[in-house]
Amino acid sequence: MFATKIKLQYFFDREEVINRLQKRERTALSNTGAYAMKLIRRSMRPGGKSQINSKPGEPPRYHTKLLRDHILFAYDPAKNSVVVGPRKLNGRSAQHIPSLLQFGGKVTLPEAELVETKKLRGRGRRNYWRPTGRMVSTVIQPRPYVGPAAQATWTPILTKWRQNIAASKF
Repeated sequence: MFATKIKLQYFFDREEVINRLQKRERTALSNTGAYAMKLIRRSMRPGGKSQINSKPGEPPRYHTKLLRDHILFAYDPAKNSVVVGPRKLNGRSAQHIPSLLQFGGKVTLPEAELVETKKLRGRGRRNYWRPTGRMVSTVIQPRPYVGPAAQATWTPILTKWRQNIAASKF
């Protein structure tokens, strides 16, 4: 399951999680979750000044840090484990963007037309768009970022987990 249901109430600094888990278990889960979160965030690269987009099959490139900064980890009380993934974003269409990037799919978006392009002082150009009032459907090819980051680094994640377990000695 794609972990978009990360809830703030299950962060490792919350009282409910602190009361439910022993300190060593909490530390081991928290360290492993933080490491996996860092690996997923690092798999995404900036689009840069030329606003390069990722190719299908590659992790998405970010133009704002919204998605990257909303990749979090939290405790899953149902499975007594840690989940890592994107948190739901605000807005109507924004809620589906993390899973749309991960798995791909069809989406309907408002169409916009280019109004003007202004040259910025020494910083390139900026495009200004205006909505046309029409909606267009498009297919987004998958740009997985959770799975490949975990698969490529599965051994270091397991090693980190074993180190945390060995250090905590439940």
